[in-house]
Amino acid sequence: FWNLGNLFDISSSEPALVHEFTPDRGWTKEVLDKKLENLAQVIKLMNDRQGPDLLGICEVENQQIAQKLLEKVGRDDYQIAQYNDGPDIRGIDTSLIYSTKIFRFINANGYNVYLRYPTRDIFHVHLEVIENAAQLDVILNHWPARVRGGQCETEPLRITAAECCGRVVDNILKYQADELKFMQDNLQSDESIAKLNERWNKNVLVMGDFNDQPFDKSIINHL
Repeated sequence: FWNLGNLFDISSSEPALVHEFTPDRGWTKEVLDKKLENLAQVIKLMNDRQGPDLLGICEVENQQIAQKLLEKVGRDDYQIAQYNDGPDIRGIDTSLIYSTKIFRFINANGYNVYLRYPTRDIFHVHLEVIENAAQLDVILNHWPARVRGGQCETEPLRITAAECCGRVVDNILKYQADELKFMQDNLQSDESIAKLNERWNKNVLVMGDFNDQPFDKSIINHL
């Protein structure tokens, strides 16, 4: 996973107007092309200079600019997993790049994090490994930053995002209340136990820019 650091297009979209990423403030095509080249160079160095087969990214303004990045990288098997235009007020999103030689795209969903002001959503991508048909659920995050006062003042925002992410994981791994009614009545049967094990035995990868450390409350107590 990589935070690409304000990868805005040069077109003056409404969210970008209040920031510095516009041509009249120096965010020109030449500057953007240089940034794309630098990002692509690093991506190509990953995974023993082959590039990663799975790469989560954030702070990307739109699908067009993400596609330009892929063109700079130059791997013809790279695909963007259903770009999700989230509710973030700055217009930056989270997305996933995957190799079509390794993975087959199944579907994707965005889940809003319910704060007073819109923030980046939790992006869930369901993939299938082509070689063995194994299912993989990738959950991408970009939690609220430590700004306007630091870690303590903004911690509740990341805790809210952590709870949202945890709920997405639970929806994959656990039966919900309406589903459990049948399971509880038949919990001792071999069939029910097999269903529970099948539901729990999922491949879930949670990645992102959490803006917190592994030992912070949002991770330990909530995610």
